[in-house]
Amino acid sequence: MEYTIASKMTIPTDGMDHRVSISTYDLNASYEYHVIPKMDASVYLAAQVTGWEKLNLMSGESNIYFDGTFMGKSFLDVNSTKDTLSFSFGKDNKISVDRTRVKEKSKFNTIGKRQKFEVSWEIKIKNNGGAMIPLIVKDQFPISNNEDIKVKHGTFNTGKLEKNTSIITWSFLNGVSGIQTLNFNYSVDYRNGMTLYIE
Repeated sequence: MEYTIASKMTIPTDGMDHRVSISTYDLNASYEYHVIPKMDASVYLAAQVTGWEKLNLMSGESNIYFDGTFMGKSFLDVNSTKDTLSFSFGKDNKISVDRTRVKEKSKFNTIGKRQKFEVSWEIKIKNNGGAMIPLIVKDQFPISNNEDIKVKHGTFNTGKLEKNTSIITWSFLNGVSGIQTLNFNYSVDYRNGMTLYIE
């Protein structure tokens, strides 16, 4: 691919690296907020960009700016088979998310030589701004690799479950406002004497 610089540039002969602008394009982007409260309660803003495959871009490091402010570096992978590129703009404080275990709905039971742990989680989302904000929330049921440890999925509101990974996704693409509460629960059945960390 040959790139042509449309206008003349003055580049100092000082032995330093210099950057010049080759061209500027406007692309359509939709903005979403993402959070995985099990791992990090912070909410991240991401842009989903379409139409990029027509620009003959090359893979490499990219600088991310938002409203003229430098947000950090990313890696642009144009070998992706997806028709949408995702760029993260870092944390955003417009939304706060709190994930807590509901104590009154979580309990241990011992039945013969087995124990059963029932747990219920609550995810509280608060939009601190006035505008509707599109949000995607992810969490996960525990996964057992031991036949002696049995995990039973419970309810998970309006979320969608990916069976292979046990990941639950709640999509609010039309936006959230005010306070929203999500709940999900599960049980873990295992043999007495086993030491488990159940998240």
